[in-house]
Amino acid sequence: MIGTLSEKSLHSALKAWYARAGDQLEVKVDGFHIDIVRGKVLIEIQTTNFSSQKRKLNTLIEKHPVRLVFPIAQEKWIIRLAED
Repeated sequence: MIGTLSEKSLHSALKAWYARAGDQLEVKVDGFHIDIVRGKVLIEIQTTNFSSQKRKLNTLIEKHPVRLVFPIAQEKWIIRLAED
């Protein structure tokens, strides 16, 4: 599948969780690979900073409705293990 070679596990898991029946995954639109296309809506999942998406999003929003999915941790756990 296009665009999955460098995809991290969080990104892949969110895409699988967010996708619905009938969605298209990894579709090329206006020269960019889109994570999920749902009807006319382009859905991009971003798990790092937004600067890498600037040109892509600025171009796509001119012609398409775009939804940007960005996970925010609700809880964070730190588990300390004994040396043994």
